[in-house]
Amino acid sequence: MDCDSAVIYRFNRDFSGEFIAESVVGQWTPVLQQTQTNEPSLFRDSLEGLCNLKDWRTSPTVVADTYIQETQGGIYAFSINYRCVQDIYEKDFTPCYIQLLEKFQVRAYIIVPIFCGSQLWGLIGVYQNARSLCWSEPEINMVIQIGIQLGFAFQILILTT
Repeated sequence: MDCDSAVIYRFNRDFSGEFIAESVVGQWTPVLQQTQTNEPSLFRDSLEGLCNLKDWRTSPTVVADTYIQETQGGIYAFSINYRCVQDIYEKDFTPCYIQLLEKFQVRAYIIVPIFCGSQLWGLIGVYQNARSLCWSEPEINMVIQIGIQLGFAFQILILTT
C-alpha cells in the first residue's frame, strides 16, 4: 500500500479511546510518540474551542472525542465500513480538525471500523502524509479486510480469556 503510517485506535466503554499500535515509515513522527510527549501545548490549540476533541485524560494517548462519545461510535457504528479522504484540504472539514490532522502529519487517509462481534471495538487508520492520494479500490478493500480480521482476532481473544 502507498501509505506512510497506520494506527489502531481502541475505544473505551465511554467511547473515549486511545492509540494502541502504530507502524510508521520514513521520516514521519509516530502519533504515539507525539501523544506521549510531556508537551501539553502540542494539542492545546486543537483541543480547545470548536474542536470535538476535548482532553487527553489520565493517559496522554487517551482521546475524548465528544462527537464519537455522543453518537457511540459515530458514522462507524452505523454500517459505514470505511471513510476515505483523498486530500484533507479538499474536504469541508472544520479548521480545528484540519489543524489536528496537520499535527499528526496526515494529508489523506482511510479509516475502517473494527468490530468485535456486533460491538464497535476500535478503528484502523491508514495515512498518506506527504501528499494527496486517490486510494484505489483494492487498497480500500485491503484495509477493510484487515479491520474484519482484527475484529475476529479480538473476539477470539476475548472468548478464550
